[in-house]
Amino acid sequence: MKQLTRTDWHQLRCAQAAGLLESDPATGLAQAEVEARMRQFGPNRMTAHKRVSEWMRFALQFNQPLLYILIAATVITAALGEWVDAAVIFCVVLINAVIGYLQEAKAEKAIEALANMVEVRSCGLLRRSWCRAMWCCSNPAIECRPTCDCSNSATCTSRKRG
Repeated sequence: MKQLTRTDWHQLRCAQAAGLLESDPATGLAQAEVEARMRQFGPNRMTAHKRVSEWMRFALQFNQPLLYILIAATVITAALGEWVDAAVIFCVVLINAVIGYLQEAKAEKAIEALANMVEVRSCGLLRRSWCRAMWCCSNPAIECRPTCDCSNSATCTSRKRG
């Protein structure tokens, strides 16, 4: 279980994945093994990415090669005493940055709204019982039943995030 992060899980058969995870598909993990893995790897939880500050997001709008050229043109034009031309070029750069910032903020809010609509559900074998786990934000809710068919959405219901 040392190179789990470098494994292409989607390409493995179930038996191969169970072998790599040192698990038995028929019985699942023993409670002691579940607790040991929880201590070693932590909870199976989706974490949010750290957000970039508003000022940094605005400053990153200037991090483009074309804008470097326009800023250099502004400096050269101002050094030549062409103040009107320098002001016009600078305004174009500033307007571009403001529009880019607003578009990025709107896109980030849309992605956040989509993430809140995503439902995460899974079934796993724990102590010889199928467990249905639903993650809503950071609160996992686990319900164990004798049988659970994850391919049938009627038997594995889930809650939506948000």
